[in-house]
Amino acid sequence: MISQYITGTKALIIQLLLLSRMELCVWGETQTCQGDGPCRCVMSDGGVVDISSIGNTDGTARFPESPSYDADLFSYNPCFPSGVQGCNNAAVCQSVNTSFVNIGSQDSAQWTFRVHYPIVTYTSVDKKIEVMLICDMNFTNPQLTVIGQLPNGTIGMMLTSRCACPEGCKGVEPTGTSSRALSAGYVTIIVFFAVIGVYLILGTSINCARYGKTGSEAIPNYSFWSAYFSLVQEGFRFTKHAVCCTKDESYQSI
Repeated sequence: MISQYITGTKALIIQLLLLSRMELCVWGETQTCQGDGPCRCVMSDGGVVDISSIGNTDGTARFPESPSYDADLFSYNPCFPSGVQGCNNAAVCQSVNTSFVNIGSQDSAQWTFRVHYPIVTYTSVDKKIEVMLICDMNFTNPQLTVIGQLPNGTIGMMLTSRCACPEGCKGVEPTGTSSRALSAGYVTIIVFFAVIGVYLILGTSINCARYGKTGSEAIPNYSFWSAYFSLVQEGFRFTKHAVCCTKDESYQSI
């Protein structure tokens, strides 16, 4: 079983090296990718690779318990911090015994460009993880392949997705840091109109069913509300004439 894992790992690495050499002949080494946080990088030709839409924003990992070719388990969440089984605030977690440990945080993310592939690298005290982003517009559902530990000690992964392509995906904001939370004012307005709605629906239903009222008379406390709005209108008119220093002809002198 172990020999099969090793063979699979070597075969995959060889394929990557061959593919890299082929791309090198076509694209050269002039392209770069300038990192802009853990979620995106800007290509030297202006294109933007944005993987934020791949990552989960609720604190869970998009790729939990992903096995490598050497039988280790890893958890990975692009862009946003995640946690799994004791591994918190992480980008990459590795299974150790019965739990996971943090081997790379989002804050440590560094972007590079190798041949034709953007690579995001995460580091910890004694670990280095390289995630090679493979551009494929046919992959609307991202796929993570965990190679495992390479001969130089780096843990290799490949993330295949349309989001690895320049302008392939639009960015998203983390749920916890966005400014979309309702303020106290909005909550007050929502509660106010909810109470008014219940008052009108319940009151109208009782007036119709119990007292047989119809039309505007079915509105609860109709006489009060009709007089109230008339008084409010009168107050606005009085205030307008007072501010503008004009005389309201509708008032009679005493």
